[in-house]
Order: sequence, then C-alpha cells, then structure tokens
Amino acid sequence: MWLDIAAQMGADYYIICDNKWLEHKVLKTCLFEDRNIKFIPSYGRSVRQTADRLYTGNWRFATHAHLTPFYHAKKMGYQSFWSVDADDTSFLMEYERTSQALIQVEQYVKEKGVSAMSLDMWFSRTHGKHWSFGVTFINDNVGFIDIFQNTVSKEWMKHYQEMETAFNLDWFFTYLKDFEDIKIETFYIERCWFIHWGNSLINPFYSWVNYWENGKIHYPILEGIYHNKEAGCLDIADAVRIDVRATKDEGMRILENRICKSRYFQSQQRRLFQNQDFASDKGYLRF
Repeated sequence: MWLDIAAQMGADYYIICDNKWLEHKVLKTCLFEDRNIKFIPSYGRSVRQTADRLYTGNWRFATHAHLTPFYHAKKMGYQSFWSVDADDTSFLMEYERTSQALIQVEQYVKEKGVSAMSLDMWFSRTHGKHWSFGVTFINDNVGFIDIFQNTVSKEWMKHYQEMETAFNLDWFFTYLKDFEDIKIETFYIERCWFIHWGNSLINPFYSWVNYWENGKIHYPILEGIYHNKEAGCLDIADAVRIDVRATKDEGMRILENRICKSRYFQSQQRRLFQNQDFASDKGYLRF
C-alpha cells in the first residue's frame, strides 16, 4: 500500500531494514512501480550513545529505526520528510485520496511552522496524553538532531512515570511537545478507516481497526464485540481535521478487497460458505 501511495505522490522513498532475509521477502512480494529501490540499514551503531538516553527496556531497535530518518535526511540535505511505520499501518482509502490527505498535512505543517505532525494513533486513545510516531511528517525547523544529542540524561522520563513504565522516542517527542517551545501536533482524516495491524481481537488496545467521524474516534471491536463504550468511542483530542471526502463504505470495500485477495478465500471457498458476493470486487484496489 505505502509503495503505491509514494508513487501517487511522486515521492522518493527509502526502506529501513536490518534483515537481509526480510529485504528479499519484500522484493519478492511487493510491487514496485519505481525500480530505484533503496534499502538502508538503521543508524544503530552511529547513534547508539545518543539513543541510549531516549528509550528504556526493549525499545532499543525501534528507537534506532525512528532516529534513522532524521540522520539520513540530514545526510541527504532534506529538511522535511515522512517517517512511516509501513509494516503495520494501513489507510483504507484509495491511493489518490490518501495522497491528497497527506499533501494537505504537508501544506498545513509548512504554513503553520509545525515541526512534527503525526496521525492520531495514540493521542485521542490516551485522551491527549501521548503523542506518537506511526505516520509522521517532519519539518525540521528546530534542529532535532542537536536536540537529541544535547539530551544528556533520562531525567525527562520522570514526567510520565505515573502513566508509563517503558519509554521510547514517541514519549521523548511527547516531552518536547509538553515542555519545550516546539510545535508538535496531530492530525486525523474524517470518515477514514485505519488499521494498526496485530491481533486486534485478543489485544485490541495495542492493535486495532478504527475510524474518525463527527468529532469521535471509533474502535468497532471494542464497541461491538467487547461492548466497551468507554474505550470504544472517544472524543478526538486536540487534532487537526483533514477532509478528503472519504467514506466509511469505501473503507469497508477495501477491507473486503483484502479478503478476496486471500488464497484462503477462492471460488471454492465461496461455494463452500454459500457467499458468492462477499469481497468479490477483485478489481477495486490492490491492498
């Protein structure tokens, strides 16, 4: 999906990967319209001393991965760039519509002088307490690398120890947002379905399907299966609304499209389940 969005936006891209087996799998299973395919390793060794002050516990490799776009952008002379967790995030919108939404985010960030703006993955879910990476546009007008390198201890973590036990770069940016003069904001897309992949049935607080509509963020599994209205339907926190005329029907069609592409749901299975029409729109969108 993200490769198609990059192609739609006419964007260059780099895939951060430290695993050669995974590189080969990506090359084998993904379709690349742009044949200039660039894998880069994370800046693990070169940023280790700096990174060690920005995380605790098992967040080492994720922190290295999230720091890498900043260092690589500086090396390449880029001030602005997208940092995307492409392995476990999906918008359920047509690629053209998704690219329109992301371009609107870019325009807002540059017009308002925002330094970092990320999708509302954890911000509303934590009632405005926790900003996070995931789908993030960086406009580095403050010198983030200098900020990372000038952080000399983990003292910043004490502000959040009543609500968290393990810290990562998401929490460091939450700290910058809360205590430094840096504009770090959040956006959402009206009536857009979104997936944070994982076992969303067994662990619905850390992986989920959601949509944003009329000032609310809905988590249908929590709402409909667990009947947890308190956690399943929340007010959208202080986030910028992006509207590209997405529809909930479009999102469901794309989700069904993923099922119809599955090797476990072919014509034989349709006859077996007596469900010929479900997810049968095979030409709708490559997911």
